Amino acid sequence: MSNLENELQIIVKGLFGPGFSYVSFSDEVWRPFADVYVTEKYMVVKIELAGIDPKEVQVLLDGTDMVIQGVRKEQVKNEIIYYQQMEINYNSFRRVIQLPFQAKTENVKTKYEDGILEIILSPLSKQITKQARK
Repeated sequence: MSNLENELQIIVKGLFGPGFSYVSFSDEVWRPFADVYVTEKYMVVKIELAGIDPKEVQVLLDGTDMVIQGVRKEQVKNEIIYYQQMEINYNSFRRVIQLPFQAKTENVKTKYEDGILEIILSPLSKQITKQARK
């Protein structure tokens, strides 16, 4: 999302309240919420992917960037629907997490439970993990 679009969203939410949303061109690809933390031995990325089939998710490591992308498909039957309220994002999603270190790709562990994808990474060097926690 561009800086201008971020500013517009802040203004709109200020005027109409946090529940108000407007359609923008960038809504085709949405960004799920994520938590990232570092422990003594590893880094954990948790990303909120409720209602998404884990087979529809890709996790890619590129240097210090982790790209998490996929699709949340809308489960609508063949009937006419008139939405009164629509807040759940459907369609493609993409989230780039900047890692404080290069991760060992062979030691990546994942767990998907209750709509949360947890990715556990080991650093290439223990020294880098200590710097990331500062």
